Amino acid sequence: MRKSAQAVRLIVGNILVFLLIVVSLNLIAALILDLQYVFRSTFFTTDARSELPNYRDEPDANDIFREFWDLRTQYVPYVVWSRLPYQGKTTNVDEDGDRVHADTTASPEGTVRFFGGSSTWGKGTDDEGTLPARFNALYPDYKVHNHGESGFYSRPELARLVNLINQGEEMDLVIFYDGGNDTGSLCRTDLALNGSTRAGKIRRRVHPPSELGVSLYGALLEVINGKFMKVNLLNTTESGYRCDDDPEYTQRIAQTMVNNWKIAHATADVAGADFVAVLQPAANVGSPRTDHLELKEQSGPSARARVYDHVRRIVAKDPEIDWVYDLSDAYDGDEYIFIDGIHATENGHVIMAKRLQEIVDPILTRRAQSALPEGAGP
Repeated sequence: MRKSAQAVRLIVGNILVFLLIVVSLNLIAALILDLQYVFRSTFFTTDARSELPNYRDEPDANDIFREFWDLRTQYVPYVVWSRLPYQGKTTNVDEDGDRVHADTTASPEGTVRFFGGSSTWGKGTDDEGTLPARFNALYPDYKVHNHGESGFYSRPELARLVNLINQGEEMDLVIFYDGGNDTGSLCRTDLALNGSTRAGKIRRRVHPPSELGVSLYGALLEVINGKFMKVNLLNTTESGYRCDDDPEYTQRIAQTMVNNWKIAHATADVAGADFVAVLQPAANVGSPRTDHLELKEQSGPSARARVYDHVRRIVAKDPEIDWVYDLSDAYDGDEYIFIDGIHATENGHVIMAKRLQEIVDPILTRRAQSALPEGAGP
């Protein structure tokens, strides 16, 4: 009996010690989660991309990336996430979660709204160097909104557009700037074609497999599942990629993107706005300068090009789709523009804004003329 009692005490003691260790680690993990942005802004004060030749004459390159690491996001219904307001030297985000640049007029003639991922948002540039800002410089009489968001692709952009329209926000022209994230995200094996890159985290929080588990080790799991832990400490990626092993899937991605554009086009029409969809440049599509980069394409060097090819074929077969423009060649040449697979510096955005100007000039001119009183005009 005495030995049995000792064995029981030993087992119970070991269990209690184990639980104490787990709870202690969980508390430390919870502290890490609470302080993660402090850690990021402290330890990621620079970014290797700031040393690229693109920034040779850019004194604020380090500030641009430091402030990017300092940004936070919050949950927003339907669009899933959006930036929290932020005020910095090179980066400013308003109360709606949109990146802002200086207003060019107090009495705008119309409103243009850009939608896209971090390429539209302007990762790697200051507020005035983003694509919407450079476009606004060409159209100073318009109010230009930057609704780009890191990680967004055509589906969440569509949700953001719906949120704006059902609240009666003004818009004359809607521009979707896509291609990079539709491939980079939807090629992931853990995402469906209507999936979200943050679905796993939300699922773990909303419907955990065990409430007791969440209490004991929930924070620890979040740290282990974090991108920093997987990439830098565990030397793993967040998920696998299917496009190279399943070429037909690239066609489904392309069709899904075009379908999202069609729905966005129809939705913009509800607001009386014109709609333009742009197939954006990418470092592994066409012939841009990339000798200064160490590209690590998640879905292989050919997956995005195959998606783009499918998009071109889909659009070419449908004569009613006359509002899609392939500008993937805009950054071809010898100029340093890309800082990674899809993000560009301000010089690229200047080029893209001018290409867009060729497309939207007739649209905005037509709208301006139709708004004139009868008999007015040249």
